[in-house]
Amino acid sequence: MPVFGCSNCSSLISLSLIPGGNPAAEGDEFARNWRICDRCGSLLCEECAPASETQCNCGGLLNEPDSDTRMKLYFPKCESLEDLPPSLRRLTTKRERMEKLNEQWERGILARGEYDAYKSILEASA
Repeated sequence: MPVFGCSNCSSLISLSLIPGGNPAAEGDEFARNWRICDRCGSLLCEECAPASETQCNCGGLLNEPDSDTRMKLYFPKCESLEDLPPSLRRLTTKRERMEKLNEQWERGILARGEYDAYKSILEASA
Protein backbone atom coordinates (compact mmCIF):
# COMPACT_ATOMS: atom_id res chain seq x y z
CA MET A 1 0.00 0.00 0.00
CA PRO A 2 1.72 3.22 -1.07
CA VAL A 3 1.44 5.99 1.48
CA PHE A 4 2.00 9.69 0.91
CA GLY A 5 2.09 12.53 3.38
CA CYS A 6 -0.37 15.39 3.28
CA SER A 7 1.28 18.35 1.56
CA ASN A 8 0.44 20.64 4.51
CA CYS A 9 0.66 18.51 7.67
CA SER A 10 1.94 15.22 9.03
CA SER A 11 -1.18 13.15 8.21
CA LEU A 12 -0.59 10.05 6.12
CA ILE A 13 -2.63 9.31 3.01
CA SER A 14 -3.12 5.69 1.95
CA LEU A 15 -3.46 5.25 -1.79
CA SER A 16 -5.25 1.95 -1.38
CA LEU A 17 -7.06 0.57 -4.40
CA ILE A 18 -9.19 -1.61 -2.11
CA PRO A 19 -12.83 -0.48 -2.15
CA GLY A 20 -13.56 1.17 1.20
CA GLY A 21 -9.86 1.65 1.94
CA ASN A 22 -7.12 -0.51 3.35
CA PRO A 23 -8.02 -1.84 6.82
CA ALA A 24 -4.36 -1.38 7.86
CA ALA A 25 -4.73 2.39 7.39
CA GLU A 26 -7.08 2.82 10.34
CA GLY A 27 -4.91 4.73 12.84
CA ASP A 28 -5.26 8.37 13.82
CA GLU A 29 -2.23 9.26 11.69
CA PHE A 30 -4.13 8.33 8.50
CA ALA A 31 -6.49 10.73 6.75
CA ARG A 32 -9.94 9.23 6.21
CA ASN A 33 -10.56 11.37 3.13
CA TRP A 34 -8.26 13.36 0.93
CA ARG A 35 -8.23 15.43 -2.23
CA ILE A 36 -5.77 16.33 -4.94
CA CYS A 37 -5.14 19.69 -6.60
CA ASP A 38 -5.53 19.66 -10.39
CA ARG A 39 -2.88 22.37 -10.77
CA CYS A 40 0.02 21.68 -8.39
CA GLY A 41 -0.75 18.03 -7.58
CA SER A 42 -0.76 18.53 -3.79
CA LEU A 43 -2.42 15.78 -1.80
CA LEU A 44 -4.40 17.26 1.09
CA CYS A 45 -6.11 15.51 4.00
CA GLU A 46 -9.63 16.46 5.11
CA GLU A 47 -8.22 18.62 7.90
CA CYS A 48 -6.17 20.77 5.50
CA ALA A 49 -8.81 20.83 2.76
CA PRO A 50 -12.30 20.36 4.20
CA ALA A 51 -15.05 19.35 1.77
CA SER A 52 -16.37 22.93 1.86
CA GLU A 53 -13.14 24.20 0.23
CA THR A 54 -12.94 23.98 -3.54
CA GLN A 55 -9.60 25.68 -4.22
CA CYS A 56 -6.02 24.89 -3.31
CA ASN A 57 -3.68 27.68 -2.14
CA CYS A 58 -2.18 27.73 -5.65
CA GLY A 59 -5.60 28.50 -7.16
CA GLY A 60 -6.17 25.03 -8.60
CA LEU A 61 -9.32 23.00 -8.02
CA LEU A 62 -9.42 20.35 -5.29
CA ASN A 63 -10.90 17.05 -6.45
CA GLU A 64 -11.81 13.74 -4.86
CA PRO A 65 -9.40 11.17 -6.33
CA ASP A 66 -11.03 8.87 -8.88
CA SER A 67 -9.70 5.41 -9.72
CA ASP A 68 -7.58 6.72 -12.63
CA THR A 69 -5.93 9.29 -10.35
CA ARG A 70 -5.27 6.64 -7.71
CA MET A 71 -3.74 4.32 -10.33
CA LYS A 72 -1.42 7.07 -11.59
CA LEU A 73 -0.28 7.78 -8.03
CA TYR A 74 -0.07 4.07 -7.16
CA PHE A 75 2.10 3.22 -10.17
CA PRO A 76 4.10 6.37 -10.89
CA LYS A 77 6.24 6.65 -13.98
CA CYS A 78 9.65 7.97 -13.05
CA GLU A 79 11.41 9.61 -15.96
CA SER A 80 11.79 13.30 -15.06
CA LEU A 81 11.37 15.81 -12.24
CA GLU A 82 7.73 16.29 -13.32
CA ASP A 83 7.13 12.63 -12.40
CA LEU A 84 8.11 13.11 -8.75
CA PRO A 85 5.31 13.02 -6.17
CA PRO A 86 3.88 16.44 -5.20
CA SER A 87 5.65 16.43 -1.83
CA LEU A 88 9.01 16.44 -3.68
CA ARG A 89 8.00 18.32 -6.82
CA ARG A 90 6.87 21.41 -4.92
CA LEU A 91 10.36 21.90 -3.44
CA THR A 92 12.76 24.01 -5.47
CA THR A 93 16.30 22.77 -4.82
CA LYS A 94 17.89 19.38 -5.32
CA ARG A 95 19.10 19.45 -1.71
CA GLU A 96 15.59 20.09 -0.35
CA ARG A 97 14.19 17.30 -2.51
CA MET A 98 16.85 14.81 -1.39
CA GLU A 99 16.25 15.69 2.27
CA LYS A 100 12.48 15.24 1.88
CA LEU A 101 12.99 11.96 -0.03
CA ASN A 102 15.22 10.60 2.74
CA GLU A 103 12.73 11.77 5.38
CA GLN A 104 9.90 9.96 3.59
CA TRP A 105 12.04 6.82 3.31
CA GLU A 106 12.90 6.91 7.02
CA ARG A 107 9.21 7.38 7.96
CA GLY A 108 8.31 4.32 5.87
CA ILE A 109 6.19 6.34 3.45
CA LEU A 110 7.96 5.04 0.34
CA ALA A 111 8.52 1.48 -0.87
CA ARG A 112 12.10 0.59 -1.82
CA GLY A 113 11.36 0.72 -5.57
CA GLU A 114 9.78 4.16 -5.30
CA TYR A 115 12.67 5.50 -3.23
CA ASP A 116 15.26 4.17 -5.67
CA ALA A 117 13.41 5.53 -8.72
CA TYR A 118 12.96 9.00 -7.22
CA LYS A 119 16.54 9.07 -5.97
CA SER A 120 17.92 8.23 -9.42
CA ILE A 121 15.90 11.07 -10.96
CA LEU A 122 17.16 13.53 -8.36
CA GLU A 123 20.77 12.39 -8.70
CA ALA A 124 20.59 12.87 -12.47
CA SER A 125 19.07 16.35 -12.18
CA ALA A 126 21.14 19.53 -12.20
